[in-house]
Amino acid sequence: MRGTRGQAATEAVLVAAILAFVGVAVLAAVRTHPVRAAAVAGPAVAQAPIGVVAGGAPLDLRLGGDAAGVVAIAARLLRLGIRETATNAGPWIATFTDGNAEAWCADFVSYVLRLAGRPFTGGLSGGWRIAAAAGVRDWFAARHRYVPRPLASPQPGDVVYFRHSHVGIVVAVHGAVLTTIEGNASDAVRERVYGGWRSIGDIDGFGRP
Repeated sequence: MRGTRGQAATEAVLVAAILAFVGVAVLAAVRTHPVRAAAVAGPAVAQAPIGVVAGGAPLDLRLGGDAAGVVAIAARLLRLGIRETATNAGPWIATFTDGNAEAWCADFVSYVLRLAGRPFTGGLSGGWRIAAAAGVRDWFAARHRYVPRPLASPQPGDVVYFRHSHVGIVVAVHGAVLTTIEGNASDAVRERVYGGWRSIGDIDGFGRP
């Protein structure tokens, strides 16, 4: 009987050690690249690393698929003071772009929508990532969810497209004042305010996720 108990105890210790080793390996993979690790662990489309950001730090948000969730995620990323450490590159930019050194305003929008549970489809990185600002506009237009500026009534959570090939997240609209959070805005995630937005020719229109 003692021999049986001793063998069972030894086997339990071995199983615990194996599980601990596997857990450490998985955690290391997520911290190295949360987007790619999530893609490996599950289906290729729209499997956001929910609540995980660069370096494995928590977003500390109650994430949801509504417009408030989109705005909350963009605002949380803004508060982290994200900016480039090299041209179109850096730890955060690599997270937004899935490891590609490229102009990243559309990648930022793609990442925010993915975390909010409203990912793009048919793009890169398994579908969720659109790397070009014009591609973001075209995605909304193809689904009849894009409205030109003269006809638009933008709301928080919408995506704004600028004619100089740039996109951002609408976070507030107060009459003639439009507030956005944009990636790759002077090489950083920044809040920008546009007074008299309806008469700004560079604002082309708005897409609704």
